[in-house]
Amino acid sequence: MKVVEVAVFGVPETLYYYDEFDTRVGELVSVEVRGHVARGVVVSHVDNPSGLTYLKPILVSEGIWIDEDALQIARWMAQYYVSNLWEVLRLFFPPGTLQSEKRLIKLDRRALSGYGGELTEREKRVIEKLSESRGWLNISSFSRREKAIIESLIQKGLVREKAHITPIKERFLDELTSLRVEFDIPDTPQGIYRKLLNRVQGTTLLSPHPSFDRYPLYFYLVHKYMDMGKDVVIITPDLHGIPYMARLLMDAFGERVGVYHSGFSEAVRTGIWMEVFRGNKRIIVGTPSALFLPYNSPGLIIVDDEHDYLYKNESRRPYYHARDVAVYMGKKRNMDVLLYSATPSLESIYNSMKGKYRMLRVSGEFRSRVSIVDMRKKKFTSPLEPSLMERMKEEVIKGNQVLVLINRRGFSRSLICRDCGYTMMCRNCSLPLFFHRSDGMMHCHICGYREPPMEVCPRCGSTNIKPAGYGTERVHEYLSSIFPGKVVRLDSDVMRRRKQMEEVLNMIYSGKASIVVGTNVITRSLKLDRVTMAVVLLADLGMLIPDFRSTERIAQNLLQLRGRLSSGVMYVQTYHPDSEVMEAVRSGNYMDFAGRTLLSRKEFHYPPYVRMTMIEYQHGKKERAELGMESVLKFLQNRLPDDVELIGPAPPPVERLRGKYRIRLFLKYQDYRGINPLLHELSRMDDNVRIIVDPYDFF
Repeated sequence: MKVVEVAVFGVPETLYYYDEFDTRVGELVSVEVRGHVARGVVVSHVDNPSGLTYLKPILVSEGIWIDEDALQIARWMAQYYVSNLWEVLRLFFPPGTLQSEKRLIKLDRRALSGYGGELTEREKRVIEKLSESRGWLNISSFSRREKAIIESLIQKGLVREKAHITPIKERFLDELTSLRVEFDIPDTPQGIYRKLLNRVQGTTLLSPHPSFDRYPLYFYLVHKYMDMGKDVVIITPDLHGIPYMARLLMDAFGERVGVYHSGFSEAVRTGIWMEVFRGNKRIIVGTPSALFLPYNSPGLIIVDDEHDYLYKNESRRPYYHARDVAVYMGKKRNMDVLLYSATPSLESIYNSMKGKYRMLRVSGEFRSRVSIVDMRKKKFTSPLEPSLMERMKEEVIKGNQVLVLINRRGFSRSLICRDCGYTMMCRNCSLPLFFHRSDGMMHCHICGYREPPMEVCPRCGSTNIKPAGYGTERVHEYLSSIFPGKVVRLDSDVMRRRKQMEEVLNMIYSGKASIVVGTNVITRSLKLDRVTMAVVLLADLGMLIPDFRSTERIAQNLLQLRGRLSSGVMYVQTYHPDSEVMEAVRSGNYMDFAGRTLLSRKEFHYPPYVRMTMIEYQHGKKERAELGMESVLKFLQNRLPDDVELIGPAPPPVERLRGKYRIRLFLKYQDYRGINPLLHELSRMDDNVRIIVDPYDFF
């Protein structure tokens, strides 16, 4: 009897099954768990199954698999990032395929119309809720009390049920990007590109001057690895950097190029996954999820803008950092890894100092000047200073482009009562709501809650309601009234709609857009040759954030933006003109700033000189969150190694998020191996505990 070990969706521990399909390690299969069908991954063959009896058989072999290197990478991620193995393996397979059978329900309207029995008030309320939909509903979307009532209605024949597991479906798009750009890259690398081409080996941190053009280098590297018969993956922190790079490579390599990101449907992403699996797609440009595709002959990983905090996933387990996974993956698969950034993360600079990475520098000069605008001396009500508006008009008349950066989405900060100071807050999060002119609603940028704007203050009854602050929408509307038809907006609201994003990018690259208003997304990967003026509003907004990386991020964003300018001036509006960050922006010397910041990190025992883990307890009731954290502290008491420093617990700056109160503590230590088993044990104690190794989000 052949027995295999399977990591099953939703089951913390691996299970054992009888295998009559002769499956390979890493293969996707369907199995039975507690009377339901679920998908899982074969993680080992059991050589001596004598102690395993009464095993169920594997139901279906799905015919797709990952190799043993990928499985070992998944095991490392599960161990290091304190996750279940199935949670990590979900990343390595087509989206939505590693799942369990769903129990679907539907109101039987015909049976209800002929029913002569009695119904309780609660049953009537559930029937009313079910009647709002004519399709099948997932029973998991109902509360525990509603589920019990639904079971009663099933027994009475008023509700139908069925089990369903989503089939693996592929869909193919004729066009993976609609971006249209003309390129002027010589076929043969010259000068610095030729020198760099042969120096990218092992794990290399390339830190050129911010004005350096990365795209020819990426182009030549892809050519080199294609000639060697190797696959290449290029990842970017978010969607907007993908279309330009994808179009460049598609024009040169045609159908061998694939694009992979969450902007596509699950079926389209499954189609790309299968094309990589079959060996038809050899070059992939995408977000971090592209790392986990089943490459047949992996050769090179390029991590574009490796410093970007978006590479750290903290929204769903596993809470991994894509850059660090790429480095581990490169070592495990014997791949070369290029970490690219003109303003590297301090962690990567530190690793290069320690000899873990090979660091390459490329000198250069800024083609633009910096003007620091001291806002302490300014008094005006419009988003931009009047003198800057005049300069902006001059640039537009000349046919140049202008960037306006503001790190805030929405039309305004919030609505505030000018009589009593009342501010509209999210009912799920301890955060103000933002007004969006596009739909006339107040939005929470964390949980997505929406409600109409107040017309009368609920606290004092005043109608003196005014907007406070401004966001990208308001600045866009203000500038559009002065430059009609010439202003576009590029922020995360636009980014999440792929076609709209590419329409905006086409307007930017074609020159039809004269002014680009956006958040920090416009500092990432955009190639903007026509830009001769940039204005940064609220440049020091991030300095007020309780995050030891805040000044690092501001310096990176501003110097990246300055590097995008082909000439002209970058105007920075700030209330802290004499800060170290503004001095770094003036001088353009990021490495000096990084060196001073590293000394400060060392003095105060912050990463990269120590490792850090955040432990968070969250609950819908504040007192339960506090009690939960007390149980965490009791668990850790007298069990932490001597070198571990415990900080906290305390609530985060935003105490309530998505309807849950949160309380946190932090652990600082040198060697994760001494604390990792303890963290895994803690993670199994309570589903309300979140453990994030190497945290980046301190809100």
